Amino acid sequence: MKLLCGLLLAGLTACDIPSAPATSTAAAPVPPTAAVTARLVAPAPATFLFDVPALLPQRLDQLTQQLGPAPGKDTPNESVDELERTYLKHGQKLVITYNTQTRQTESFFLPAPGPTETTRTCRHLLRAGNLRLDDPTYRVDSLAAEEAGTYVGVVVTRK
Repeated sequence: MKLLCGLLLAGLTACDIPSAPATSTAAAPVPPTAAVTARLVAPAPATFLFDVPALLPQRLDQLTQQLGPAPGKDTPNESVDELERTYLKHGQKLVITYNTQTRQTESFFLPAPGPTETTRTCRHLLRAGNLRLDDPTYRVDSLAAEEAGTYVGVVVTRK
């Protein structure tokens, strides 16, 4: 975590995520059979691992009810009043920092998975956390790695 704090102090950089291509606002006519079929098909399952936007306003006790018990012990953070709790789901970690006095969450960190623990793009981390860069309720910051153009993960905080 000292590496994370050092990188956070060194500066936050934006993920290299291109904006989506512009689409026309005029809807193409849909044949009646396609419209009926679309209503009958079940929605696709969610592709995220952690619903970070839904977890942001929750206190630690609520998070524990939703995510279950953490697999390990909570670890001290740089601050005296903060601890970190790590969850793991399908190879993706989620590190939650919370205040020990209020038990309120302070931040969520999605580290880059894999042997190098770095990534060239944050797209898969945003997808794993169900995150959008333009959401008005939270802020997403990417943490730069030592190698130029790579990241160690993303940090999410309330605005």
